[in-house]
Amino acid sequence: MRSMLRTLLFAAFGCLLSEMFAGCSGMAPAGAISAPQAPAGERRSTGLERVLLPVRLGAAPGSTLPSSGAAPQTALMPPLAAAPFRGLYVSDFGVKYGQGGALLLSPRAFQPVGKLTGGMDAPDGEWIDRSGNFYVANADGPNVTEYAPGSKHPTCTYSGANDPTNVKTDNDGNVFVVDWNDGQSGSVDVYRQCRDSIVRTYTFGSGAPSDVAFDGAGRVMYVMYLSGPSGKGTLEMFHGNSMTPVALGATVRFPGGLLIDKNKNLIAADQGVQGRADGAIDVIAPPYSTASSLVTRLAQPVWLSLNRRETILFASSFDWNTPTVWAFDYPSGSLRETIGSANGLVVPLGVAASPDDVF
Repeated sequence: MRSMLRTLLFAAFGCLLSEMFAGCSGMAPAGAISAPQAPAGERRSTGLERVLLPVRLGAAPGSTLPSSGAAPQTALMPPLAAAPFRGLYVSDFGVKYGQGGALLLSPRAFQPVGKLTGGMDAPDGEWIDRSGNFYVANADGPNVTEYAPGSKHPTCTYSGANDPTNVKTDNDGNVFVVDWNDGQSGSVDVYRQCRDSIVRTYTFGSGAPSDVAFDGAGRVMYVMYLSGPSGKGTLEMFHGNSMTPVALGATVRFPGGLLIDKNKNLIAADQGVQGRADGAIDVIAPPYSTASSLVTRLAQPVWLSLNRRETILFASSFDWNTPTVWAFDYPSGSLRETIGSANGLVVPLGVAASPDDVF
């Protein structure tokens, strides 16, 4: 299965180099979840756009890939410096198409100042822990790679997940790998830091988790997951090391990233429907029974990151036709900055703000 997906990946790359795309249609394997159909007159996805199976990356069914004009724009970027990077990390397929990497964007101006590609393979969700260690979920690894501050190559690797799409850590340094598993019967696998051995696994029946978040004390884990192929984004919480979930009432249409702020409000990305700008970022206050929209009319918001002072909320879009990372004032939700192709983005996915307050 993994070799087949990699074959499809490079087949897609070959199609991008051709002016004739007819041979690329119909490459999505049997069993891929179909996209919601757009009404007559709206743009529909081509066969090429389905080749990389965005469902594997935790995206709403039918999410599209970039057009043939999306050429890598970062080949001449300077190498990563030895000192810890301070700014915004954005995982991006376009850094090295078919493998991908992380763009390093300067604070405030968000201009590209470097790249990180060592050990990455279709990088998706990202995370930076309180010590500045950088983590990337490599959907085609399939693994998670960890980078010490300033390192160009992985210092630790976490394997065992079938389809890792995101990663988080708790206050004790445990690493939580989100295994989307193609949208069905996924899990959250727990590792000790720099120990490539699963010590605990959380499962969700036929559901697939999209992300996890921890309260400030690191004692409560919140999980958002897709409750079956045709289900909604559902929320549960786990106290301490308990494996028994507590169901929460709030839901979203199609789940993406999940954060929690210092006031214990959950921040959830609702990707909405592919091809429509009807996604949202919701705030779910305790006791987590209902969701309130912070920002609406977004094109597939997927992964989220807060700066340490919790004054800026970053959100990436899975609409690869228009590479976008938004920066919103938090908690007002006012748009502060739109980061896009002018900032070096080609096919952005994960986003992570460095833990020092440079924004």
